[in-house]
Amino acid sequence: MDNYLIRVIPLIAFLLIFYVSYKRKNKIAISIISVYLVSSLSSLFITQDDLPFHNFSTDSIFYVLLYTLIHSFFLSLTLFLKPFLDIHQLPKGKIYSWMVIVFSIGALFSIIYLTPYAMISLGKSAYEVRTSLSGEYGLPVSYLTTIAVGLPSFYYVYSFMLYVALIKGNKLNAIFAGIGILSFVINVLTVSGRDGIFLASYSLVIGYFCFEPLLRIKLKKQIKKYFFIILTLGLIPIVKITIDRFSESDGLTFTAFKKGIINYLGMQPFIFSDWLKENKLFHGGANNFSLFTNMKLLDYTEPYTWSFGTYLASFYSISGYLSLVYVSLLFYFIFKHFVKNLYNYSTISIFFFYSFFLHFMISGVFYFRLGTPGGNLFMVISLIMILLLKKIDVKKIR
Repeated sequence: MDNYLIRVIPLIAFLLIFYVSYKRKNKIAISIISVYLVSSLSSLFITQDDLPFHNFSTDSIFYVLLYTLIHSFFLSLTLFLKPFLDIHQLPKGKIYSWMVIVFSIGALFSIIYLTPYAMISLGKSAYEVRTSLSGEYGLPVSYLTTIAVGLPSFYYVYSFMLYVALIKGNKLNAIFAGIGILSFVINVLTVSGRDGIFLASYSLVIGYFCFEPLLRIKLKKQIKKYFFIILTLGLIPIVKITIDRFSESDGLTFTAFKKGIINYLGMQPFIFSDWLKENKLFHGGANNFSLFTNMKLLDYTEPYTWSFGTYLASFYSISGYLSLVYVSLLFYFIFKHFVKNLYNYSTISIFFFYSFFLHFMISGVFYFRLGTPGGNLFMVISLIMILLLKKIDVKKIR
């Protein structure tokens, strides 16, 4: 296959950053970088049969270097993320108590509201649901839907609340935090999506590493046991949806596994390349930042526009190279400012920053998930909460 060797460039770059995180024993960074490492490794197995619309012979080292360079800058920020080291860092007081109450009520409302739609989705063919999202299987357009879908977006905050509750021995708060994480999974299942299970599970993994120094040995063993059970149960809908969407038979064939798992993780650099090579239509921000513009949404029909190209493809689709560079720089410097000044922020603010950054990075290996109206609102609320709760009186030892 032409230009095959350029595929190893992201793999080598991400492996070097992974090595640095490993040497520093930064488990949070290792968890994040691993996702991009697995993605770059999976790209080595992508063939013409997997992406029939892609011209591998025209792939340029420039596209791959640009893809690798920007991602590497963002991944380098993960090296500054640190776990909580002292029990006094845990949030407390009236503000956190009210926050727990609001998020708990929201979690309960979301899961009650969304579960019937998820059940309908699971009862139908995943392919049928995915091709008729605006039809009979779609969520109704209403303020209640916005709330029900919006609150689960803070699944990392729910994950942090879960570990705080477990450390403090508050079972009721832990249950509601768990419901909050589950509501995110249910939300994604309403459109027969599998990524909700992956993203929610990953929030529990990263949350574990954020609070690991504060967890008792017995509690660590219990968490690992329950996580294994949850992951096993989570495989059931993943397998069902994968078979429905990618298998030509009733079972999970190797072809379905490759199309539904390996291609899912490995197509990114090629789709990004297609955007740069082929795309001539730019939406000016309407499709990714509709909260901040009154422009009309642009409909795309090309196959690569409906595939995963990471958040970089989404940034490029705004206005080309200019938006790719400037939007990437905007997010990079926002995140860099916070990671370099975390010692100036309260633990609650850090919860919301970590939630914002981790959601951006982990889901971003697929696409810019924050580019929906709800995602835009999530970013705005996150930044407001980070700054508004910056000086809450919590002792910070970082």
